[in-house]
Amino acid sequence: MSAFPRRLAALAALAAPAAGVAAAAVLRPEWSAAVGLDVWNVPALRAESRAEAERAEVLADEDQDIRRRIAVKEALVSDLIAGRATLAAVTARFVELNRARPEYVAAVRANYPGDTDEEKTARNVLEYASGRIAAEPPARRAEVTARLRAELAGLDSPDPAGAR
Repeated sequence: MSAFPRRLAALAALAAPAAGVAAAAVLRPEWSAAVGLDVWNVPALRAESRAEAERAEVLADEDQDIRRRIAVKEALVSDLIAGRATLAAVTARFVELNRARPEYVAAVRANYPGDTDEEKTARNVLEYASGRIAAEPPARRAEVTARLRAELAGLDSPDPAGAR
């Protein structure tokens, strides 16, 4: 067999599967998409890739913001437990931090008793502190708990002017 018929036979052997793939891509585009052969869709895939990269960046920024808030709240609660900050001051900072996140405010409102957002948030701060002192020796835990409950009672009592 000469070189030309062999080349023609090889070309035909390659063309048949290629024609089959092309026919499948036209008749059943979801098949070619499933195996990654939908090359005509490259612009859409690039746009999707850019959108996902932007979404990943937004999520990374949000994650960084959440981690920063947690670090701030951890430091505030550490100061509260150590007696370097009052429950009122820490509660005010928690309210301030939560204000930027309506879902946090909604969660505090839904999960803690109280007449005001400040009272509910103070109870959230106490729960946060309670988790932090759980591993402390019983005497230390009792001392901190008693102090914080007294501070909460002071927050709950109306001041002489009748304002809260």
